[in-house]
Order: sequence, then structure tokens, then C-alpha cells
Amino acid sequence: MDKVKKWIRNLSVRKTIILYLSVSLLVCFLLSVFIGNAASDIQEYIWEKYTDEEDFETVLEIENQGYLAQIPRPAASEMSRLDHTISEICDFLQTYAVLILPVCTGRRGNLPWRPGSDPGSPGKSSVKCTALCQR
Repeated sequence: MDKVKKWIRNLSVRKTIILYLSVSLLVCFLLSVFIGNAASDIQEYIWEKYTDEEDFETVLEIENQGYLAQIPRPAASEMSRLDHTISEICDFLQTYAVLILPVCTGRRGNLPWRPGSDPGSPGKSSVKCTALCQR
């Protein structure tokens, strides 16, 4: 572990930025895949409630033959308000999780405290910066 820490500390600025970006992109990609799959599973669970058993058995038969089959999406008027809202949130997450996660993880530089300052007093370092900038 000490060798890894020493290796990271001795990297040049360019290599450090590339390393951090690569790790961040990998983590964001894996999280977005996980969120997309979870949202898809939740949606299919909701849609199963509004699907006839005959249609569901037909879908299972098609999947057993080696084809990819999905449960058809019920109309919004057929679903309860809560199920429709959850289904729409899952659509949003499936579509935009890939875009939202990198933006959220890239906002780390806007923390009110800086490394080395006391996290218990968040305004401490920003007050110093403001006082220095006004001079």
C-alpha cells in the first residue's frame, strides 16, 4: 500500500490528472450501468402488475426459445399514479444517469472547505479568500 501511495505522490501533474479522470470515468460508467439495470428491473416489476398472465407466458416462451423479449409497457391511464411516476423516474435514470454522474462527481472542487482546513468550520477558508481578494 505504501508503494502505491508513494507512486501516486511522485506522479507528474499531467499523469495525476489523467489517472484521476480515468478512475472517475470508470466509476461513473460502472455506477451508471448499475443504475440503468436497477431502473430497468424496477420498471419491469411495475409493468408485470398490469400485464395479463397470457401475455406474460407468451413473453416467457419467446425468451425460452433464445430470443430477447420484453414485457410491453402499459398505458399511463392503466397504471396507478405512483407506479406511473416511478416508471417515468426509471426512464429518466436510464437515459440520463450516464450524463448526471460525471457532472456530480466533477463538482468536488466547489466544496466550502479545502483539504488541510478544518471541516468542522466550513466558512473558515472561504472567508480568508474573500478577505484576500478584496485587498
